[in-house]
Amino acid sequence: MDAKQGVLFRVLSWLKSSPKPLAHLKHPDLYELSDEGLAKDLRIREEAARLGALKLPAADEKNLSAIESQVYHRIEKARLDFVDWASNRILVLNENMSRLDVAPTVSRARQADQEFQRKCSTVLDDEASALRVKWDSVQSAKTEMDDFKQKHALAREPRFPRGASYFFCISFLIFMIAAEGVANAYFFAEGSSLGLVGGFISAGGAAALNVCFSAMVGRFILPFAWYRNALIRVVMIPVLLISLTVMGCIGLMISHYREALVLDADTPGQLALQTFIRSTFDLQDMTSWALYGVSLLFAIFALFDGLKLNDPYPFYGAHQKRLDKAIKVYECLALDLRDELEGLKDEALNELKRDVEHVRSIITRQLSQVEKKTEGQARLTTALANAEHCMGFLLALFRQENAAERQGHPVPSTFSYLPTLTSLTLPDFAIASDRNYIEAQERLVAELEERLQSIRAAIQAAYNREYDRLNPLMQQLGGTAKAPIVEVA
Repeated sequence: MDAKQGVLFRVLSWLKSSPKPLAHLKHPDLYELSDEGLAKDLRIREEAARLGALKLPAADEKNLSAIESQVYHRIEKARLDFVDWASNRILVLNENMSRLDVAPTVSRARQADQEFQRKCSTVLDDEASALRVKWDSVQSAKTEMDDFKQKHALAREPRFPRGASYFFCISFLIFMIAAEGVANAYFFAEGSSLGLVGGFISAGGAAALNVCFSAMVGRFILPFAWYRNALIRVVMIPVLLISLTVMGCIGLMISHYREALVLDADTPGQLALQTFIRSTFDLQDMTSWALYGVSLLFAIFALFDGLKLNDPYPFYGAHQKRLDKAIKVYECLALDLRDELEGLKDEALNELKRDVEHVRSIITRQLSQVEKKTEGQARLTTALANAEHCMGFLLALFRQENAAERQGHPVPSTFSYLPTLTSLTLPDFAIASDRNYIEAQERLVAELEERLQSIRAAIQAAYNREYDRLNPLMQQLGGTAKAPIVEVA
């Protein structure tokens, strides 16, 4: 029963034990030879004492004993394992080294300026036609503007509100509608059943009509009073007089409407129209005349505000706006193209910087591989020397213990020398050739670093050359542009 338990225990121990990794068989660090460990593993002392007591091996024995042969073969196997490990290690390091080559990156970095030039030329060639079309639009609008100025003897630049000024003019019109509505609400309140609120509602509509019509007269009709074409001016002056008369009539109509409200007529609008036609200037009280004065005042303000919405000379502002729009479209396209060139330049410089950092890191990794080779070679040498020393220690231990147990009986002649180990062909770590290779690689990197400044300068010069194909047009545009714009040469 005890024997069965012992067998079962050994089987369970074997199942629970983890298998030794394959690297353990090939890596000297993982199965470093130990004098005492091997002595215990091979039972050197026990076998030496047992055989010595039996006076074995015999004094005339010419061959190694069984235990000595085990020591010898164990050491030989370890030495072969060490050489196999070194060979595998060299293969791995050589493969790593073969992937570390600065030449492709150095070649690309040295041609960075040419690649940048090619990309810029491609971009400009692709966008040149669109840019020329927009520039033709600018030139056409500029020609029309020059012809118009010459035809109408205009020496000054157009004057009309832009941006915030235009917004202010429109806001002023809205303000006048509200202000006139508030001012007139007092006059309308007397005849409205809703009081001041009802008066404001009625006055608001009248104020909007008065201000909007007057602004339109100032915007579209008044400028023709000084138009250069005599025929058009003769036609438009009566229209202007009629429009001014209508402005005055609107004010009177508002006053008549107020008096119809005071009379509490069922249809105040109809009554106001009848009294306006029958007796236009016959207002019943001073309040109505005051209302007329307020309406006329706001109409005059709106007239001149409408005039300022555009250049006072007819069609002059429209020509300038067409030119400004053509310039803006062209300018946006040209500036986008310039930004794209700048982006390509920054990308080229950043890529050049990354390439330099990359080749430097490659050199560092190459040196690391050589250091690992040097370390591996030293470890192989140390492991082989340690194996030979271990064999000498184990054989000496066996022979000393064996001789002591013989109690003066002679020992075999084989105890006086150590067996010769097999001559091994050691793998070549090729450290010298790797160092030569790294020196050549370092020369390539050094040449690149020497040319680095000139490459950057070449990229900048290429950018300048391409940018010179985009020339500022401020002078060509006669100062009409509001920001720098560019032209394709």
